[in-house]
Amino acid sequence: MSRSPHAPAVLLLAVLALFFGSSPLRAQGGQTARLAVEVVDSAARPVAGAQVRVSGAPGAALSDSAGIAAVERIPPGSRLVVIRRTGYTPENAIIRFQPGADLRIRVTLTPAPVGLDTIRVVGLRQHVALSRVGFYRRRRQGQGSYLTREELAKFETMSPDLGIALGRLRGFRVTRPGGRMSVLSRRGAASLSGGCVPAVYVDGMLADMELLESLPPGEVEAIEGYAGAAAVPAEYASQSTCGVILVWMRTG
Repeated sequence: MSRSPHAPAVLLLAVLALFFGSSPLRAQGGQTARLAVEVVDSAARPVAGAQVRVSGAPGAALSDSAGIAAVERIPPGSRLVVIRRTGYTPENAIIRFQPGADLRIRVTLTPAPVGLDTIRVVGLRQHVALSRVGFYRRRRQGQGSYLTREELAKFETMSPDLGIALGRLRGFRVTRPGGRMSVLSRRGAASLSGGCVPAVYVDGMLADMELLESLPPGEVEAIEGYAGAAAVPAEYASQSTCGVILVWMRTG
């Protein structure tokens, strides 16, 4: 797993918590996977009522009084794990699940100050988060194609995945071989044979097309697309000659 130097520091904490705090349990008999998340605060006390979502899995799980939340029926492959609780900074990480895997991880949530005007605070936090990862700076430079939450909201009822939205990115096209979503760049040497696959980052973490397909459109805050190596921002330039797609998840 790789990570952009411009991703929020909190994401690094999430990844460290997930990998250093994870331990495999017995495998299930089925082909789907299971994830048990122990959610604690900075004093190692259980956090009840935290919501845990895994992209591609049905529904969400809430942590109990012991801080444990279990997510069932997780399809194999790369999945985004999102842990949220009011009053705490959300934590995201990418985990690759094997068929029948049963994992247990521990995640530490950091308290986040919340003002009296909740609506105003949420809007400010989202703006600051995108600012911190350089979204607005890159959009001003105009080298790529950009979709914000307001624009993405228009496509949410049109498709269960991000396919329609991703098809709006300049220089990319969406295909569905065998019914699976795939995004291809129209530029780069491999595009001549119809198979130029861009690098994909989710919240600054290197992902893949399988994870991109599983992301719920309503959970995405913004998307950036850079078709071809020449347009790719310097911090992501080494990953692919076929361009880069950057996805930023909602924080509130």
